[in-house]
Amino acid sequence: MNIAIRGAYGSAKISIPIALIKLHDAVPILGKPLTYEGKVGILGYEIGEYNLKILGRYETQCGGCDGIKTQDEIKARIKAWEGESNLMLEGILVSHTFGPWNEFAEHRDWRFRFLSTDLQTCIARVNARRAASGKGPLDDPKNIVKDWSQIRSLQPKFQANGHDSKWLTFGAEYPEIITLLEQANEQRHA
Repeated sequence: MNIAIRGAYGSAKISIPIALIKLHDAVPILGKPLTYEGKVGILGYEIGEYNLKILGRYETQCGGCDGIKTQDEIKARIKAWEGESNLMLEGILVSHTFGPWNEFAEHRDWRFRFLSTDLQTCIARVNARRAASGKGPLDDPKNIVKDWSQIRSLQPKFQANGHDSKWLTFGAEYPEIITLLEQANEQRHA
């Protein structure tokens, strides 16, 4: 099973994989990028308890798929790992797109999970992140508003195309993902 966590800037996409990594003895997956020249580094994390691999590094606030240079590299890692494990990915770059991911998900076991974080919370979180790095608040949040609206429009599109696409309950995202992983393990062992 592949889980794509999607949400706008400030929706806290990164909080789910970070919690999993910290709470469940994640082991870094080391290697070189699969589609371009690069040095050995962390390609993702493995959590044996859930037979899960999480794509990307999580050493900064811009982790996950946002730290992977190309969509081709993201898809190459998925193809290389998907038969042997459950996979999780998140990032703003993959959250925005529909067509390429809709096509890529065909004939694969995908769960698209969208964060239901309200717009004002997203804006407040982005401003808090900016303040923590010494920057002032957004002059105009129009890009956040556009981003939030665009990503919200994708959930019904994935669903209409036959994918398992649902909203996660605000404040209960982590337990809902854990339940999904436990169900995947039960199916794998059935």
